[in-house]
Amino acid sequence: MLFSAGAAVAQNPTAPKDLEVTAATKSSVSLSWKAVAGAAGYQVERRSGSGAFAAAGEHVPETSATDSKIDPYTIYTYRVKALGQGAAASAASNEVQVGPPPMGFNQVSPTPEDNGNNYGYAATSTLDANDDPIFAFYHRDPNHNGHTNESVVLFVGWDRAKYHWRAPVKVDDAGDFPDRLIPISLARDAATGQLALAWLRQEDKQAVAFSNDNGVTWAMQPIDRLEDENQATSCSVALSGGEIHLAFFNSKSPVYMTGKTSDPASKWKRSYVPAQEGTQQRGIGHLALDSSGKPGIAYIVNLDAGGVAAMYWRPGSNPAKALDSNGIQNDGADARLAFEGEKPRVLFAGSRDKVDLHLLWFSASQDGASWSEPVAIPSDGNRLMGGPMSIAVSPKASYAVVATDNAGNWDGVKCGYPKLSLSNDGRQWSTCSPNPRDKDTRDSYTTAAYAGDGSLYLTYRAEGPSMKALVVWRGGASGAANVAIHK
Repeated sequence: MLFSAGAAVAQNPTAPKDLEVTAATKSSVSLSWKAVAGAAGYQVERRSGSGAFAAAGEHVPETSATDSKIDPYTIYTYRVKALGQGAAASAASNEVQVGPPPMGFNQVSPTPEDNGNNYGYAATSTLDANDDPIFAFYHRDPNHNGHTNESVVLFVGWDRAKYHWRAPVKVDDAGDFPDRLIPISLARDAATGQLALAWLRQEDKQAVAFSNDNGVTWAMQPIDRLEDENQATSCSVALSGGEIHLAFFNSKSPVYMTGKTSDPASKWKRSYVPAQEGTQQRGIGHLALDSSGKPGIAYIVNLDAGGVAAMYWRPGSNPAKALDSNGIQNDGADARLAFEGEKPRVLFAGSRDKVDLHLLWFSASQDGASWSEPVAIPSDGNRLMGGPMSIAVSPKASYAVVATDNAGNWDGVKCGYPKLSLSNDGRQWSTCSPNPRDKDTRDSYTTAAYAGDGSLYLTYRAEGPSMKALVVWRGGASGAANVAIHK
């Protein structure tokens, strides 16, 4: 308080210092700061994006506050002011950001020097309890000495409170793991928030680990092979209501295991996908859960009559053929599964007509028994797309597909990488990329996922002169039709 000519004049307090976010989820943001001598209270202010600051709730007497009136998909900037007597207020404190990753391209974890394709191998991702991307991947030969038996499995997540990517956490010393189509799979339980990671480790063994703290720590569960089972060659995992759903191929047939995540793996129920007459089971494609938490599996079989087929199986039922290759043999055929509610959708990679560029196909079913005529997903020019690949269904029932550019010439190519195919109905598709035309920076192990607001995440390993890193691209809102891609 200042005095002038006998009258008291209010003096503004000094600005608060060391404002920080102490906790952040999709439903609330908690803040704290240092006390200001003589302050009567504090006013927290926030802005979304590049907008103007405005009061975030009523003023508070303490040096902490929680904002529960947030949009989980908006990036906020906070600051705080100290309040003096009357209307006097201090200058603003430092500013802090909080929320999901920024729109556009985000470098998650740079590739270590001279490690090339060894870092981020077989990267897989899903969304955590905040609908933010999380990664798991192999780091082959991390010591750069040619000893692949020193390879490790790593996990990376997004920290909303600190507004950056966490440092990678080691989950396992994987050793000399097998080189397969799906050697690693990551899942989250929507009911409990628990994470599960399935991967193949040395001696072709299947392993699973669980995390109850969003990937900070992991508890491993080895999976014992039965006497009549050979090595595991691929795996896929999902969680629902405290139960695990695990599928892997044991070189004979797809294996399905389920049980409580709180039980040891020895107590999980093990079953096998039934063999169909006229087919030879070839490999697991993908396990997914429908909106009620029930599992389905897509996998590839060789047909005795010639060619291959993508099969669909619900545990407890008979397998159904989603689509076949029309007698064309496909050594590298692959399949992925997604659900629109409880209705299965299968993505198939392989030739099924005489058009060389028709290598991605989409088929839909209302009941899992009868399937629609497959639709060819167009390529970008004369590029040959295939597995590894990913399919995602938005909250508004639109689709996103990402796949691997395996070969082809550059005739007609208009877009960069990663290649992204979009559809609002599963019948009409367009293919381009969120990236300007950069042919030199290629993607691998790309995964697509829609957040609850319809925004789309693509996660992948980038390798090229402009970037060598694990990357997240966040774009669009409210479905595939509104995802802006460069033509």
